[in-house]
Amino acid sequence: MQGVRVYSASAGAGKTFRLTAECLSLLVSNPHDYRHILAVTFTNKASEEMKERLVSELHVLASGKKSDYLTYLLSNHDVTMQEEAIRKAAAVALALLLHDYGRFSYMTIDSFFQRILRSFMRELHLNANYDLELDNSAVVSDVVDKLLDDTARDDELLFWVMNAVSLKLQESGRWDIREELKILYSELFKEKFAYIERQYQLQRLDREAVHRLITKVDILLATHETFRNSVYSDAIAIMQQYGLSIDDFFSKGSGPVASLMKLKKEMVDPGVRMLSARDNKEKLLHSSILSHRDANAIFQAMNAVLVRYLDWYQTNIREYNSCRLIKNQAYLLGLIVDGRRRMAEYMNENDRFFIGDTPLFLSELAEANDTPFIFEKAGLMLKHYLIDEFQDTSEKQWEAFLPLLRETIAYGDNFGMVVGDVKQSIFRWRNGNWRLLAYDIDKQLPVKRFVLDENWRSRSNIVCFNNSIFRLIPSMLQDYFNQQAGNLMEPIEPNLSTTLTHNYHDVIQLPKSGGDGLVRIYFVEKGKKDDVWKLAAMMRLAEEIEQVLAAGYAPGDIAILVRVHADASKITTFLLGYQNSETESPHARYQVVSTESLMLAANPSIIIITGLMRYLVQPDNLPALYTAVINYRLHIAHDNDCFNHITVSDNVEKLLAALPDALIEILQRKDFGDMVGLAELIIETAGLNRNPATTPFLDAFLQLLTEFSMSRGLGLYAFVDWWNSEGVKRSLQIPENRDAVRVLTIHQAKGLGFPVVFFPLCDLDLEPAKNPIMWCNTGGTPFDEIPYLPVKYMKESMANSLFFKEYYIEKLNSYQDNLNMLYVAFTRAKDALFVYCPLEKAEGSMQSYLHKAVGDETLVDEANCTALNAFFDSENQVFEMGSLPVYSKKSESVSISVSHHVNLNTRQARLKAGFARLAENGDIARGLMYHAIFEKVKHVSDIGKAVAQVAADLNLSAEKTTELLNEVQKAVQHREVQAWFDGFDELHNETWIVSPDGSLHKPDRVMRFGESYQVVDYKFGQRNDSRYEKQIRDYLDLMNTMGYQRCTGYIWYVFEQKILRINPDGVELLDLLV
Repeated sequence: MQGVRVYSASAGAGKTFRLTAECLSLLVSNPHDYRHILAVTFTNKASEEMKERLVSELHVLASGKKSDYLTYLLSNHDVTMQEEAIRKAAAVALALLLHDYGRFSYMTIDSFFQRILRSFMRELHLNANYDLELDNSAVVSDVVDKLLDDTARDDELLFWVMNAVSLKLQESGRWDIREELKILYSELFKEKFAYIERQYQLQRLDREAVHRLITKVDILLATHETFRNSVYSDAIAIMQQYGLSIDDFFSKGSGPVASLMKLKKEMVDPGVRMLSARDNKEKLLHSSILSHRDANAIFQAMNAVLVRYLDWYQTNIREYNSCRLIKNQAYLLGLIVDGRRRMAEYMNENDRFFIGDTPLFLSELAEANDTPFIFEKAGLMLKHYLIDEFQDTSEKQWEAFLPLLRETIAYGDNFGMVVGDVKQSIFRWRNGNWRLLAYDIDKQLPVKRFVLDENWRSRSNIVCFNNSIFRLIPSMLQDYFNQQAGNLMEPIEPNLSTTLTHNYHDVIQLPKSGGDGLVRIYFVEKGKKDDVWKLAAMMRLAEEIEQVLAAGYAPGDIAILVRVHADASKITTFLLGYQNSETESPHARYQVVSTESLMLAANPSIIIITGLMRYLVQPDNLPALYTAVINYRLHIAHDNDCFNHITVSDNVEKLLAALPDALIEILQRKDFGDMVGLAELIIETAGLNRNPATTPFLDAFLQLLTEFSMSRGLGLYAFVDWWNSEGVKRSLQIPENRDAVRVLTIHQAKGLGFPVVFFPLCDLDLEPAKNPIMWCNTGGTPFDEIPYLPVKYMKESMANSLFFKEYYIEKLNSYQDNLNMLYVAFTRAKDALFVYCPLEKAEGSMQSYLHKAVGDETLVDEANCTALNAFFDSENQVFEMGSLPVYSKKSESVSISVSHHVNLNTRQARLKAGFARLAENGDIARGLMYHAIFEKVKHVSDIGKAVAQVAADLNLSAEKTTELLNEVQKAVQHREVQAWFDGFDELHNETWIVSPDGSLHKPDRVMRFGESYQVVDYKFGQRNDSRYEKQIRDYLDLMNTMGYQRCTGYIWYVFEQKILRINPDGVELLDLLV
């Protein structure tokens, strides 16, 4: 074989056809080779579809029918056969395949690695019934909880936790480090950490080394801060000596000396005015001072201070910023130095193996063994390899595959093929590495590159638009990045200045589907609030869906793409609400399905089962019982009046009385040793299985319950805990054959095509959405005792730090991610593409470049491209190219009823479901509402907005809203209460505190007044001083443990208008009515 064939396959380029054709070529050339072919892709669905397609095409060829693949096989130089011979060979291959189907290895990459893993169970010390862990989040959560629990018995660990908490408090005002630890521990599962861990082991990294690092950082920071204070003091002294103010210097409050004044609080990045003022009297002093008798002396003195700072900045700012970045994560680093050990112990104790570790294991195995031995032991005798979606392959996966392909190249009659598209690489968060396809494979193997440059999916206007837009935007983005990185690019990475344009060099496609098609983009005025443009976009979305349906398209022809799940939920809710209000149009009735609408935890029957399970393991959890009862009455008993006679304030007896007697009897038995049996009893007794639409949800839930019981061997308590954290995220797959508008994330839509695509919230920020952790190489820095340090991506400070290399690489990766997201979204459309963007012209967001590309007179002088500005209406800010094709397939009007599921597991959900009907029934619901308001209030000025938000959630009338506003404002007007909402120096509102034993506590409000702290908890029921006093004293003890000694606690009985003040000397009751 001359080399591995590498196919670059843009969207809609016929990649599936090429993969099938190459597989058919191998099978008809030698039918017995079906046992020696390995074809891998990334989803079970794709692998099953490909196997079925191959069997089907072999059958077509063998039966003498017309085949789309016959022409390709006859023209393929690897197949030296005539038609009759090809058809006979296909019949032989088909018979062999059908009799030995399991030996044909067309599978996902994970399935392939699992198959090999099973052959090395002894080496991995795994039992035969080990549990393969697919999701690391549950593992991370359990390990972090165990670590925090260990602080009760490990003083050293407690020291590191408390210091991490203190730093967290300084950085963000939050005390709960659980989430920070989860983020950091999740890094342990990433492939890069395997290399880092190896370096740590070589260095024998321990907490003592981390402590030495922290000491060094503290010394350096103290030195730099001393310098900062001295520069500020010298500048102040000069001004005092000559009786000057800021106004006596150039540009007054925005000039160079004003910048020196800011050194009182923090380091300042020198801007143009500071730099130009150096040794320049006219740029340093105000014109009115130039004639001052001491002007020269003032200039010489202040210029010397300015030069001192500028020289220091030039030499030391990178070290200073690096120290700050390291300090923010250093104590967390001390908590994960033994992280992999903790993970390994957890996995061993629970007999689990994380699937993501398989490529790491195999790549290490390949280093120590001959490649054939590894795969022969797994029963694999492979000669031919086809790898699909290569752009999403991880580095360790590739390291496991690379020896196979090298082995293949050694024999002339073997075949190797990889297919991918850098432009569709959107799974970097799952270790996908597009650089393997873009650059690395050419250095590692002899390859032949091919470009599939025809588009068989989209109509010509859509292809032409995408050709043009993705020729322009990558170039714009690359220029923008190059301006920021400047002369740092070459030291960072050789290809950095051309990466984006290189990765889109093959974007131009030839349309093969014919027809015109439609592309329409609206740029919507953003307004002061983010929700303004989104509401306008969703309203236009609803209207244009009706137009598409009126043109003959069916709901199932329409896909709505979103960036994140939260947008899917928002759009689904909006469309359902729009349908309820718009009854005139015959096209305003259609089903909408999304992952969110198919969440198990959103289904009423599942809510009933899990609510009753929560109640069984927590008999005092009345909200859980109320959740189950109200859903049963509303959705199963069809009691639409249930809110009027069942309230959250009801006792257990009254709530249970609303359930069937047989179900009450099951609950009173408290026999839940058999969880699956319990669930089935609840389903049968409550009649949850009477509605066929519920069956898929019940089946999926019972399957989850069975898997949990079998794999973990734990009982109902553990399942309820798991369900609350992980189970609630599970959902059904969106059914493809359902005639409904589908709402999908762009990731879910990858590999799919739809006649009509809407991208209604096209708002892609170029920077990383969340500040990710960078593992920064410390070589050549003062911190190199520890080879790699975790540093959070910070846009300003990291760029000007010793870790600038990692910063710019991550920035470019983020640009590539977001550009690829846009490409994948735009290339899903077959007939029509509708996009809605906020109108932004300033650089820094994807939509600003989209606007520039369609609005400016920029011509792409290539075939199958066009000058896009010819289709742009600048007055209305609308781009429109082509028209909506008339579709012959008429949709039927679908009648739907929108059910509002009631899930009261959160305070907000309880409010939404119950308060609108419970407002007249006592203080519990009223208290929930007040609490929801106070959660949103920092200062008195926030009350109006908070009341409006809660009132909108509850659909309160204008009269009720005004009444509520007056009540809340009156409540905070009392002298003792006013300071809590305006007079404090620092506020922590609804902030978690982690106790040494790992338990969580969340006081309602903690305020700092000078050197003292006040802790407040709101209560809305009757007084219970002894119970609540203990709770407040627990909070005060935690504050003391954290080093805050001057603390006073308060219980505010809001409706009784009394305050219980609690301090070390005793308690005092204050009556606000007196």
